[in-house]
Amino acid sequence: MIVSELVIGTGIFSELGASVIDLIGTTGAYSDKLKEIKNKVMDDLIHKAVKLAANAIVGADAEYMKIGGNMILFSISGTPVLIEDDN
Repeated sequence: MIVSELVIGTGIFSELGASVIDLIGTTGAYSDKLKEIKNKVMDDLIHKAVKLAANAIVGADAEYMKIGGNMILFSISGTPVLIEDDN
């Protein structure tokens, strides 16, 4: 199993933005930031799999959680495998 994770601070302005999002129903910048984090973590997981000579990751699981007042942990884990062609 391989794991990749990233912890980032949301900062006071992100917290204010999240409050405004709750009021007006738009996810804009907050959603974009989560997508950016997910992409970075996924790229790292793929890099780890390639270093192990794997060409696929199975059983992947992604999780995120808020830590403390202004930190977010995003984590993806999975099992690197080598899928061979029968030809």
